[in-house]
Amino acid sequence: MLLILFLLASSTLTNGCMDVDDIRFSHRPISEQLGKAMQRVKQVLDSTRNPQFFDITPHSYNDKYILAQTMTQTAMAAYLNVFSDMLGLSQDHLSQVMKWAADNKTITMLLNSKSSVTFSHKAEREVESPTVVEERTGFLFSGITTHKVVTKVTDFHWKAGTEWELKLYAGSIANQQQLQLMGRSKIIDVITPTDVAPGAAPQVNFRSHESKNV
Repeated sequence: MLLILFLLASSTLTNGCMDVDDIRFSHRPISEQLGKAMQRVKQVLDSTRNPQFFDITPHSYNDKYILAQTMTQTAMAAYLNVFSDMLGLSQDHLSQVMKWAADNKTITMLLNSKSSVTFSHKAEREVESPTVVEERTGFLFSGITTHKVVTKVTDFHWKAGTEWELKLYAGSIANQQQLQLMGRSKIIDVITPTDVAPGAAPQVNFRSHESKNV
């Protein structure tokens, strides 16, 4: 019962886009969101059940610790599911991460991305105008000749590539003791009418984002 209420309340709080300042300085928004979550719980449960908030329900002192333990385990399981189902954390990865944690090593999640644009070649092609041009020819311009204008166009071909990788590493240096969770690379052809490279300079761009103590 309490677990269902907690999950729905967490979902409601998240969907409500509540910021840190609201949670830190005001209990009113939380109470309102929990009230909405309670209504959803009552809709899910059978009508014979009557869910109540923990603070107004008779309970023993140890129940507080049981509730805290249950919520903590639920949160840990949720995080683990996200890492395994969406971020590529395998059982081997998890075993290695647990060894790092047992050795009191700082574990960092690192996202590296790289984008590049390189010139491939240029090619010329003829483009025929959709309009027809008429010219009078012959004696006293009695004849009419029609033709279309053909324009020669130069295309500049480029190879635009992007790649990224998500990994975990232990310690303070990313090059040592690292595990790659996910990664992907892609190259596409881009054609421009000028010799200016598409995208912003520089033609090779590196980006890194870190999340400490995961």
